[in-house]
Amino acid sequence: MQVEQFPFSVLYYSTGSKKSRKIVQKLLSERPTPYTVFSFFEKVDLKLLNHRGKVKYPVLYGKTVHEVSYLNEGPFGRSCYGTSHNATDSYPVIRKKLGRRKEKQKKEKMKSRTWHELFDNEEIDRRLPRADGIAVVTSQTWSDVIEKSHSPRHLFIGGQIWLGEVTKVALVIFIMKDCSSCQNNVKTFQDVKSAVTKIDGGATYIVNCTSDPKICKENAVTGFPTLSAFRGIGWLEGSHCLSPETSMSTRYIRIDYHGVLLVKNIMDWFSPASGSAVKNLKHEDTSAIRDSVYIVGTLLPRKSHYIPLDLRRKPNYLYPYECFRLACEHLFGPIGCYAQYSKEVPEREFENQDKDMVITKVMLYRKDGLKSTIIQLGKLLHSTIEDESQHQLHAFHHPHRYKIDKGQHCEDDHGRCTDLIVSFTRDHGRLPVTEITMATFHAKTSSIITNEFPVLIAMGHPNNLTETSSFFKMLTNVAYATYNAVQVTSLNVDQYEYWAGQFVPKDYGVQAARKEYPSLYVYPRFVMVNWCNHRQAAFYPSLNIPRSPRKDYNFTQKKLLRFIHNYLEDSKVMMVETEHY
Repeated sequence: MQVEQFPFSVLYYSTGSKKSRKIVQKLLSERPTPYTVFSFFEKVDLKLLNHRGKVKYPVLYGKTVHEVSYLNEGPFGRSCYGTSHNATDSYPVIRKKLGRRKEKQKKEKMKSRTWHELFDNEEIDRRLPRADGIAVVTSQTWSDVIEKSHSPRHLFIGGQIWLGEVTKVALVIFIMKDCSSCQNNVKTFQDVKSAVTKIDGGATYIVNCTSDPKICKENAVTGFPTLSAFRGIGWLEGSHCLSPETSMSTRYIRIDYHGVLLVKNIMDWFSPASGSAVKNLKHEDTSAIRDSVYIVGTLLPRKSHYIPLDLRRKPNYLYPYECFRLACEHLFGPIGCYAQYSKEVPEREFENQDKDMVITKVMLYRKDGLKSTIIQLGKLLHSTIEDESQHQLHAFHHPHRYKIDKGQHCEDDHGRCTDLIVSFTRDHGRLPVTEITMATFHAKTSSIITNEFPVLIAMGHPNNLTETSSFFKMLTNVAYATYNAVQVTSLNVDQYEYWAGQFVPKDYGVQAARKEYPSLYVYPRFVMVNWCNHRQAAFYPSLNIPRSPRKDYNFTQKKLLRFIHNYLEDSKVMMVETEHY
């Protein structure tokens, strides 16, 4: 049976006796009017019977079957006439549909939507309980809220921001039930929460260490209130950018706040702590960078014709931007991280900023002039990190071992490549004298300052810490001599006056108020601390030596080395309880 036009009708009927009954099908290809259907019945010798078994002729609307229906029947067609089977009203009365009256909705004024309205659609945040208007996180919700902090689920934002560019940063306030300072600063915390909401990716939570001590114990929180920023990197969970070891370890980057509980001070700390881990230079030069240590990733569009064709054709082979972004998250705080368009190709390659970007090269730079290539497209990893021309970079470092195979390229294993960028930068990013800030010192999971060695902090004014000053030259010589035993750092007291004032014995402020020139507020001076202990320090010059800004103290390399030696011999004898720094 072949159909040549629509509509069409098919008649199914049975023939033969009951014992040999057969189903037959016939096609009616004409328009199914009463006449054509009746004619069809006659043609196949079928009769229509009524309930009494008599033959019945189809009569519709009182007309015979010989009357036909035209294509232009009503409504709004031709009126009924003898040869048509159009018994419809050509001019029907159209009635309005009955239904509920809808109230007129007031048009809301169009307003620009915030990052949170566009992307922060985590239902769990809305279900969290509240304390003084701030969401409360418990051990049951910690992982979903903090560790799996999500970023936008799309690849690009406005053609300039790539996957993971906006990281959700959680400001967590650790409190206790009977903490008077916690209760007195409720209004401050509420104002901070309002300010944090205005920052892309920012969110504020409370953890009650009385009702949920597990979280506080795991995060080593002992003082209250404690404010910490957690940069979640759960947006890359299960990604090829993570090696098996890394995926099971760090789930967030933590930065602690140590300062007065004022909204302005807290936000001055949180704003940079919630910034992007990667600064996109585009075509700008790196000459304006002022970081002591930084890495630069070179960008190219994934489908650029300047990438060899055989590499472009391999699916997901090239090292993607989001993997470099993850490496920068692990280095956030002490290491500057930049992305720059390749200067080896024409600028027209980057005209479409929505192109998917890949990293072709990562370089490490230090302000002392040393630099190193960590990875480069097409080059073996061993050939870059073991380049003999970079022997000065390894002069003051222990031998390092990295989990890379002979003949391995970065593109062969993105997870291992990310680990290499992080490990190599941390190993070689520490300068003989490292300039520290509150952010770098308190970055729990990413700082190049570690528990491996004690930390010597040289506190001084900017004129003491310039590379040409006699004090800084003496400090640099000491740093080279003790590089593999002590981490030597410098702290600008003009920039961090309050924080520098915390490196004093406990309750020293009460005693200092009675003196004209408190000795520990005269700089430069030194303290030796353990990075994991913020309530003890050893002091040089000694606490027994009175000092005055009118008289310079004679710092010598020999005396400072003796202080360091004595500390390494028996640190417990020299440690003094201090304010919380």
